[in-house]
Amino acid sequence: MLRPFHLTRPRRKRLLNLSLNSLVIAAVGQYQRYLSPRKGFNCAHRMAYGGESCSQHVKSLIATVGLLQAMALAPQRFRACGQAARLLKAQGGATREDPERLRQRAQCCSDLACDLVSGGCSDLACDLVSGC
Repeated sequence: MLRPFHLTRPRRKRLLNLSLNSLVIAAVGQYQRYLSPRKGFNCAHRMAYGGESCSQHVKSLIATVGLLQAMALAPQRFRACGQAARLLKAQGGATREDPERLRQRAQCCSDLACDLVSGGCSDLACDLVSGC
């Protein structure tokens, strides 16, 4: 006799966590694809120190440590980003993008190919795909 499919409590919890993590990662990805390229400025942390933008950092955190721990760690990154913005402002640097570059990047990032290359919409991926 076949046993009915049954998830134990730990398995249900793990499946729910994975689903919720995936949902939030997808939501951040939509932000990166549709809103971030059009808002007119870059992540100050990435501009000052290089590496991932704050949104990409949060996605990485969720993927590695889970949503709850990522929610606890994200404010630390956002505070560091605020400090980076103040540093850039004091140095006369700007986090605003050139309007023409912004338009090109928004167009590039609406292409599926950009997402296929990088899983997000970075300048490098856009440059590799379409020369934006």
